[in-house]
Amino acid sequence: MLYQAYFTAFLVLAGLKFPVNPGNPYIGSKTQNGFGTFGGPDYAAAQGEVAARALNRVWFQKWLIHLTHRPEAGGGVLHQILSGNQSKVDARLDSNVLNSQAVARSFSKYGTYLLSQAFPEGSPYHPSYPSYPTGHGTVWGACITMLKFFFDGSQVWPNPVVPSSDGLSLAPYTGSDGGQITVNGELSSMLSEAQIKACPEVSIHSVQFSAARGAPSQRDSVEANGSRHPCRPANEPETIRSCADSFGRTRQALVDSNLTPPSSRRD
Repeated sequence: MLYQAYFTAFLVLAGLKFPVNPGNPYIGSKTQNGFGTFGGPDYAAAQGEVAARALNRVWFQKWLIHLTHRPEAGGGVLHQILSGNQSKVDARLDSNVLNSQAVARSFSKYGTYLLSQAFPEGSPYHPSYPSYPTGHGTVWGACITMLKFFFDGSQVWPNPVVPSSDGLSLAPYTGSDGGQITVNGELSSMLSEAQIKACPEVSIHSVQFSAARGAPSQRDSVEANGSRHPCRPANEPETIRSCADSFGRTRQALVDSNLTPPSSRRD
């Protein structure tokens, strides 16, 4: 499940009863609680819904806008041309590539002009979006941003712990910043670590680190273009009612309703 880690993060935050965003319209109400909107079911469902929207957004860019080939695909074209089979491919390569010393050295070692790579499966079938803003990265950014929207990110994490040296137990965290670890800080760390760990030095994700940096622009586009919710709970401000689906609350709506936008609450 692509968004499982962030759904788990939601379960942890909810299970530990971290306070919600202080601008939640149901705070202080004596007659209503958030549920389908601004409540637990909304928070949980938003993770899956925003993940699907993020994937649709980035794959539209991949297939219908840029259709950028991957390095492995370029290696296939190179192999065909240098093997005398240029007529079999509808593509051309610059002479700098064809005469590259790196290509010659690779052929000398492997006996092929194909781009060497770690996995036998080779290149994924979907194209590389410029700088390869990954679908994973876009989903991660969108899910984390929703968690920052729903919860009070300034809350300090209570009693932080770290794994023991043998990994079999937990020990209290004694770092000097122990009293400064906030919800937003941990969510940001989670996102950064996920992006780095998803960038192994192998050809399938050979340029994914820059992809992770490009993903937030797609994430922001997803957040700003959610559909409108059909119901209008009575306790929610008009500006929120007009776009109160699980994640499509625009920044203007956040400002108008005194909710704190995630972008200004990051640590």
